[in-house]
Amino acid sequence: MIENNEPLYLSLFQEWFDDLEDAKCLELLDSILPSLDVLYENTTVFPLVKNVFRVFNSNPKDIKVILLGQDPYHSVHPEIYRDSTGKLSKGVPVPDACGYSFLTENGYAPPSLINMFIELTKDTGVSRIPGYQNYNGKPEQYPFNKWVEQGVMMLNTALTVEKDKPGSHLLIWREFSSRLIKHLVNKYPNLVWILLGNKAQDLLKPYDCKKVEAYHPSPLAGGKFFGSQIYSKTNELLTTPIKW
Repeated sequence: MIENNEPLYLSLFQEWFDDLEDAKCLELLDSILPSLDVLYENTTVFPLVKNVFRVFNSNPKDIKVILLGQDPYHSVHPEIYRDSTGKLSKGVPVPDACGYSFLTENGYAPPSLINMFIELTKDTGVSRIPGYQNYNGKPEQYPFNKWVEQGVMMLNTALTVEKDKPGSHLLIWREFSSRLIKHLVNKYPNLVWILLGNKAQDLLKPYDCKKVEAYHPSPLAGGKFFGSQIYSKTNELLTTPIKW
């Protein structure tokens, strides 16, 4: 993660630099990145290096909502794409993790993501799943970056993970995430935090801020996520609603 003798993040954090410095996160990166370099060299780590800090490719002043996840997806699946005839085809396996919480770019929709978009339909009537086949099998094209462009930050509390080892890098990023969350809560009191599951909710428990809480969308939650109305409840807390 060192490029031209400078840490990679220096070229990515232009808009976030002051906030991350005020949060004392940059000094942590100086110790995190060398060990992360070793892990990338000796193990399989997701997401791709170029996407580790992708969530910060925005202006913090434009952020309205933070959808807080835990760590990146730890698996790979064949990329799904349309061939020249318009038929959906499978390509080579690529990481599910893309630098944003819950979302993927390879065309594979993990169960948690499918459930999130089932709830989206029930809650708002929007029946499209970004870049995937929806649960009725009908191909849809709705780029998820429309969420990001509207000020939704898809943040994981760990920015990396080892392949097939969920939670393997949580300790590496724990202090970084704690400092970042504390800073964002204090500096941007109008942020709405979407907290899915106990782990995300526990991180924000000490803070008095705008929260939308629900069960985790994982099938392991036994369907308790459905009916949470996280999208409409979030919009109720915003001056300008998100077009989910």
